[in-house]
Formats: sequence, C-alpha cells, structure tokens
Amino acid sequence: MAGFVGRTRELARLDGMLARVERGGRAGRPGRALLMRGRRRVGKSRLVEEFVERAGVPHLFFTASAQPTPAADLRLFVEAAAGSTLPGAGLFAGQAPATWDAALTLLAAALPTDQPSVVVLDEMPYLIATDPGFEGTLQKVFDRELSRRPVLLICVGSDLAMMEALNDYGRPFHQRATEMVVPPLSPGDVAEMLQLPPADAIDAYLVTGGLPLVLDDWAPGETVRDYLAQAVPDPTSALLVSGERALAAEFPPQSQPGVVLRAIGSGERTSSSIARAAGGIPQASLHRALRLLTDKRVVEAALPLSTRPSRETRYVVADPYLR
Repeated sequence: MAGFVGRTRELARLDGMLARVERGGRAGRPGRALLMRGRRRVGKSRLVEEFVERAGVPHLFFTASAQPTPAADLRLFVEAAAGSTLPGAGLFAGQAPATWDAALTLLAAALPTDQPSVVVLDEMPYLIATDPGFEGTLQKVFDRELSRRPVLLICVGSDLAMMEALNDYGRPFHQRATEMVVPPLSPGDVAEMLQLPPADAIDAYLVTGGLPLVLDDWAPGETVRDYLAQAVPDPTSALLVSGERALAAEFPPQSQPGVVLRAIGSGERTSSSIARAAGGIPQASLHRALRLLTDKRVVEAALPLSTRPSRETRYVVADPYLR
C-alpha cells in the first residue's frame, strides 16, 4: 500500500474543528475537545497522525499503555511532551509531576497562545482504568485552562462503550466534547487501495473487514484466493493476529464472554444454541456474557419488529473481520 487512502470525510471534519479553534470562540474560549472512538486496528491513530502532519501546527501526540500505576503513565506523558513540537515543550525538562492535575496544568502553560495547536491523548481508556479520577481531572483542567487556549484536544479510544459513555449525562466531560466514530475503510477505499475490480473489492472487504492493517499485507491486484493462500498458513499474518490481539485486549483467554463470542462466531444465533455450543454454560452466565458483548459493541442483538415484546433475539458478531 502506498500513501494514505480514504478517510476524506474524517479528515475534512478534523480540519473543520481545527478551523473553529483558529477562529476563536465566545468569551475567550477557543479550545475544542473531540472524543474519537473506533474498533481496534481500524486506523484511528494513523488518521490522527495524518491529520496532524497535514495541519502543520504545533502538537503533542501521547499514546497511553496499560501501565501498572498512574505514575508510570505520567512519566511517559512528560517524556512525550518534552519531545513534542509545542513551543513550551522545554517546560517539561526535568519535571516529575505527581498528579495528572499538575501534568495537564503544565501542558496548558506549554501551549501556544498565538496559533492553534493539537494535543492527542491516544488510548485514553487505559488512563481511566489506571486512574479513575483522570476523567474528572481532565474536565477541570479543560474548563479552567485548555479551553482558554487555541487548542484542539483529541481523545482517542478503542473501548467503544467507555468512549461513548464519556459524553453521557452525569459524567464529568458531558457536553464538553464533540464525538466522532471512525469506521472501517469502505469497499470503495479497498478497491482503490488494492487496485481491484468492484466484485473482488467487495470480497476483499468482507475478508478483511476494511481494517487498514490487514489490507496492508494484501498486494495490489492480488486475488482473494491468492491472498488467503499465503495469509492463513502464516501464524504471524495480520489477518490472524489482529483478531487475536483485539479479543485478548477485551477479554481474558478463558473468560466466558470469549467462549460465548466464539460460539456465535461458529454460526449460532439463539441463546439456546449458543449455550450448547459454549459447553452448556448456565443461563445466568450466558446472559451476563451476552450483555457484556453487546455493551462492548462486539456483538449485535437483533429483535424482530413486533407489536408485542419478543424473545426471538438473534446474535451476530458485529463486523465482518471478526466474523
């Protein structure tokens, strides 16, 4: 794959938000926040990287990881800020803030006041999982400091349910951010990327789910059969490991949600058939697992249209790649 394909609509929306920051806001509050969510491996980070590169403005890109303590995340954040292109990046040299309040306040001081900038907090659910108070701290510093600077704050996450809930009523960040969902690449994007005719591009989309990382291993012009012939036997191919890593990040290896998900993936659709395929899992455990899977947007539950409540729920894995 050469260059950057697709995402025209998403890039235009990001450009529009940055333009709003540049124009300023009411009462001296030009700062804007964006909550970006999408499935793992769908290309969220790559999209933001492309946007920042094209924008050419000072920026900080911090990617959180599953660190054991908030102090470890803070140390990595300070390192990323010190190496950023923000004009006040030097303020972070030799600093060791003990709290996110102190670190984010220092970030506000490092931002330019005469031109727009971008701050990216990638994999934000990890920060919230490590420090439950992070969400409230970010809201406080955004209200008091960041919103007064010409900055676009982009918070990125793969946990769809958590990222969606951040903007709910009663949560600290309610109505402070715009939401953006990054979908997989479209069949048209797949056709452009792989140089395939329409019918073959649809097959490629169904095999890969439109995931850029999987498509990156697909040679332009290669047929579906040829691609699968080399990808399936290779235990390190993106076609295989992307799904494994996505599930491992969501569910422990032997968890009941994982067992239930694999039963649905094998073709079972009803509660009774899923329970049998999952080894006779108890109904209470099955219902908890199905609720977790649907809450995480990994599984979709469909009910028939009816004038009376129906129990004919059908379950299906939410995207073609995981299926």
